[in-house]
Amino acid sequence: MWKKALAFAALFLTVFTLSAYASGMGGGDYEASVVALKGAGGANGEAVFRTVGGFMPFEYTLAVTVWGLEPNTEYSVWLADSPAKEGREPLGVTTNRFKTDGSGKGRYVTSVSHQKLRPWRSLSVYRQSGEASEKTPVLKGGIRFY
Repeated sequence: MWKKALAFAALFLTVFTLSAYASGMGGGDYEASVVALKGAGGANGEAVFRTVGGFMPFEYTLAVTVWGLEPNTEYSVWLADSPAKEGREPLGVTTNRFKTDGSGKGRYVTSVSHQKLRPWRSLSVYRQSGEASEKTPVLKGGIRFY
C-alpha cells in the first residue's frame, strides 16, 4: 500500500513541477515595468521593476540606471510623493546609495516588496552631500503600484 502512495506522490510532484515551469513559475518569464527618470541638463535614467518569478509575485528586483549626472559623485534613491505619508523614504535593503563613474553613468540594484511601493507615487534620485541628501532631486519618475 505504501508503495502505491509513494508512487502517486512522486507522480504528483513531477506533474506539478513540470506545469510550474511551463507556466513561467520556475523562471524565464518575468513581468517588468520600466519608469523613465527625467532631470535637468541632459541627466536621464530608467528604473526597471522586475517581478521575482511566480514564486514571489509581490517582490521586485529594481535596477536604476542613470547617465548624464555629475561624474564620480554619490547619489541616493528614494520613494516620494505619497498622499498617505509625509516626506520621503530611502529605497533599498542595505543602502540606497550608488556612485557615478567618470562619465556620469551609474547603476543601483536592490530588492523591494510591493507593500513598500504601494503608498508612493514617485521614485527620485538625489545628490548626496556627506551623510545628507540634497533637498531637490536630480532625477524623478512617476510610479503607481496598487
